[in-house]
Amino acid sequence: MNKLCSVCRRNTDSETSSILVMGGFGNPKYLCEECERDFDKVTGARNYESIKAAMDKVGENLSKNNVEDQTVLDAIEEIFVEARERAEKIKNGTYDFSEEELETVDEEDEIPEDLRESEEDKQLDQKEAKVNKKIDTILNWAFVVIFVLAIGFFVAKLLMK
Repeated sequence: MNKLCSVCRRNTDSETSSILVMGGFGNPKYLCEECERDFDKVTGARNYESIKAAMDKVGENLSKNNVEDQTVLDAIEEIFVEARERAEKIKNGTYDFSEEELETVDEEDEIPEDLRESEEDKQLDQKEAKVNKKIDTILNWAFVVIFVLAIGFFVAKLLMK
């Protein structure tokens, strides 16, 4: 399903596009691929000029397309505030890129130990899956038998007339 990019107003596929922010009533505000690349540069570029150029491009798209959606503007402002601070630190030579590397944590580390699935849970899930499969098979056969009996009943009714 096609939607408009929240920044540049180009058509974008809502199935594959990134979401900038969720608006009121849970309506997603999408980004096209080009704007997504610009935001990746704003938040992840390693030199001041690239960050500034990407921010300028996003700002130009916002003003050129008269974006007035406050949710979108607030989200972009929040991103830009952090990006400006990061860019200034990069320009001054005081930014520590090793902190970014520490932020890229394995998925295993994100899930607390007590919430991870244990071996016992996996075995229980397998047992439940087997039981559910057997129940499915029994119900499927029961429906087939009922269906055949119903068809037989109607055919018998037709032949009796």
